[in-house]
Amino acid sequence: MRSVMSLAMAISADSCHENANACAWRAEQSRHPFTKAAYKEMVRAWLILAAGAEQLVMNPPHEQVLAA
Repeated sequence: MRSVMSLAMAISADSCHENANACAWRAEQSRHPFTKAAYKEMVRAWLILAAGAEQLVMNPPHEQVLAA
């Protein structure tokens, strides 16, 4: 069992932003429109994950546990 807080610490907002930047760079480098769109979707997903990680760090839930 992992706590939500330990999961938030394992997924840092900084690493999510770094991954979003890497995907944005790959999207710019891609020539294929579907590949470019997929990378742009990954940018959005990484930014959503970063926002969630930031929220969990700032407002940790009480006694909430996730199954590992």
